[in-house]
Amino acid sequence: HMPPLDAWKTYCAAMAKRYGERIRYWEVWNEPDIDFWKGSLDEYLQLLQGAHEAIKAVSPAAKVMTGGFAIYDRNPKFIEAVVDRGQAWFDIFAYHRHGGFEPFRIEVDGPIAGMRSRLKGGIPIYFNETAVSSVEGGERAQAETLFKKLTFAWSRGSIGYTWYDLRNDGWDPKDYEHNYGMLTHDFHPKAVYPVYNTLATVLRGM
Repeated sequence: HMPPLDAWKTYCAAMAKRYGERIRYWEVWNEPDIDFWKGSLDEYLQLLQGAHEAIKAVSPAAKVMTGGFAIYDRNPKFIEAVVDRGQAWFDIFAYHRHGGFEPFRIEVDGPIAGMRSRLKGGIPIYFNETAVSSVEGGERAQAETLFKKLTFAWSRGSIGYTWYDLRNDGWDPKDYEHNYGMLTHDFHPKAVYPVYNTLATVLRGM
């Protein structure tokens, strides 16, 4: 639920003061459009505003991001309202959308494009947590999805792309959370890792 606002702002300012020279991007909550946020829309907007004001007061060059939204169709009114009502309090529109390439493409060129067209002042988008588990189609499909999603995100102007996650969380071959990694739980590279490595090598500096 909503933390006390004064305490929240004190916390944000303290974090920015301590880590401001090392951390450029500050995401205000994780996936607030789903169950990770228990408060109301208005409370989240207060949280976003408080974080923006506190962080910028200490570290003006820092970039404050929206919470990385999980998926459009689960709580679209929440996401739309944050974009429309909260633009003064974020520098980057953060978005996730896990899963295969085609749903990602449809969402990015559909409702996400609509929201981006209403962003003022050149606010960019950052797909800062979007992947697919190798449970869906195996390691080859996971590797192909990384290539497609990363290059497509770039073609749509994303300032960055972050894969979730580096290492499998466990060993269960049927558990999605255990199979998002680029490496197995004991650090052996999966098929997606050389794809990432090749993209990072070939596209560096472009």
